[in-house]
Amino acid sequence: MKRSKILGFTLVETLVAIVIGVISVTALFYSYQFFNKSYQGILDKASISQSGRDALRIIARDLRNAGYKDVNYTPNFDRWIEQKDEDFKDAGADFLAIYYNTSPSDRVRIYYRVRKYKNSNDMYLSRDVVENPVTNPKQLLLNEIIVPYVTDFQVVLKDISGEELKPVCIKCNAGNLKHGTAAEGKANQSKVHTAEVYLTVRSPNKIYQKEKIWKIINYNSPTGRTQTLNPDRYHRETFFVSVYLRNIVNIK
Repeated sequence: MKRSKILGFTLVETLVAIVIGVISVTALFYSYQFFNKSYQGILDKASISQSGRDALRIIARDLRNAGYKDVNYTPNFDRWIEQKDEDFKDAGADFLAIYYNTSPSDRVRIYYRVRKYKNSNDMYLSRDVVENPVTNPKQLLLNEIIVPYVTDFQVVLKDISGEELKPVCIKCNAGNLKHGTAAEGKANQSKVHTAEVYLTVRSPNKIYQKEKIWKIINYNSPTGRTQTLNPDRYHRETFFVSVYLRNIVNIK
């Protein structure tokens, strides 16, 4: 009677196979982690790009309407656009107010300003809309989030020769003015020819492996704003648009 010869693995071979398997699984895990983080970073950058462009499109639309007055609108119409520095509030971002008619009898006031989330240092750009703010105020939108995770928002108003106008406001608080006087602020409103908007947006998640130092320059002038941020692993992008204010230019 012949005995069958059964072949098997030795203990050493089994241990080697286990080690190779563990190394392979570990390598696959870390590869997955790496590509997953890379993919998340790509998604975050795409999200920033989309939200930044969408925000500027909304702001540009409102700016083009600034100062529009319906031919049948009879109440006094003396406010078209205002810009203020708000360094005393949320991290030095600007404030923008826009006024225009939406019908022969109605007029809106639109506010853009940066606000902080509740119980957080993260900020967002908000939009408020009030109908007939002087005669019969009606809140149409309050604290609408235009774009989240904003690092900076700067608005530069210029005259026809390209010179910056500072300040531009109707009832300027002299105590808060950094440049010019209250009288100049009111007079400058009718001189506005173009508006430049700088919007810096941060990624919602940390996407870099090492910390980076960000230096953000939004409008390089004595009245502009330069920030050197603390090192972190977030990504940031700055978006820019220049808008010709056709209605204010044609106001007589």
